[in-house]
Amino acid sequence: MSELNDARKHKDLQRVQAILKKLQTGLGFDVASDAIQDTALLSEKITAIKQKN
Repeated sequence: MSELNDARKHKDLQRVQAILKKLQTGLGFDVASDAIQDTALLSEKITAIKQKN
């Protein structure tokens, strides 16, 4: 999750999209002890970043 937050903070759309792709392919990533599988949340973040640019 910190990787996603960092990418968002730096408006790194490519990195956010790479994280989304990992989730869509089922790789996901760990946050605390849970795996994030919420692609809708990442899609919202991508949209928000695009709107800021």
